Amino acid sequence: MSGTLCGHIDPPLNAVGWRQSSNLACLLRHHDIRMLYASDLLRAVQTAAVLKEALGVGVVVRPDLREISFGAWEGRSWSELRTNGLCSGIQGFESSPDICAPGGESFVHFRERALRALKHIASGTEKHPIGIVTHIGVIRVALRYLGGAGYPNRQQPIHPCSVYRFAVIDEAFTYAGRLTTP
Repeated sequence: MSGTLCGHIDPPLNAVGWRQSSNLACLLRHHDIRMLYASDLLRAVQTAAVLKEALGVGVVVRPDLREISFGAWEGRSWSELRTNGLCSGIQGFESSPDICAPGGESFVHFRERALRALKHIASGTEKHPIGIVTHIGVIRVALRYLGGAGYPNRQQPIHPCSVYRFAVIDEAFTYAGRLTTP
């Protein structure tokens, strides 16, 4: 479903996704991850299963780590929506509580849900590395609202199976860099 707004659509990983998950497992083998948390959407659960097997850790599945719901826009591309005039006014999508896809989730609600989930997970990590298998929107929220000044490029694209590291000290998040898959 590359290039489309998946949101809460629940497709399985395709061949590329399985390969990316395997590469990710190789990358993370030597990072002492002790626990995984994953969105309940199938693509995240399947990625977490690959990591669980490779790393020998447990997985906690959390619905609050889901991607934003794009409602009626799910399965369509941004370019299709723009071409058909279906998303006029979308420039304020990330800052206006009133703008959302028909039948979808507002960005403000999504941001609050994602931040609450990430902060709750971080509060119980007991200073050992964890992994969170989630979606581009949740990662973008983490980078923008938790990463602070340490995250240098807020417009940088986020790719599937990207790894963004955060240090959490006294409930304060600091962006600690990005790992790239081979």
